[in-house]
Amino acid sequence: MICMSFPSSGNAKRESEMPEYVVTVMSSPRTVTVPAWVVIPAGLVIAFIIVFVRKKRAA
Repeated sequence: MICMSFPSSGNAKRESEMPEYVVTVMSSPRTVTVPAWVVIPAGLVIAFIIVFVRKKRAA
């Protein structure tokens, strides 16, 4: 959301005398929110796979 306020000027006789404003809008990167009920099981599965692979390689 952008909210801007500029003072009005009634003194300009021609449109070319009116002040010009350049507004550059840059989008901010969106953060991705992942619920804990997704992250915790995924982390446990990944940890289990890593442990299982290491034990299998050691054997």
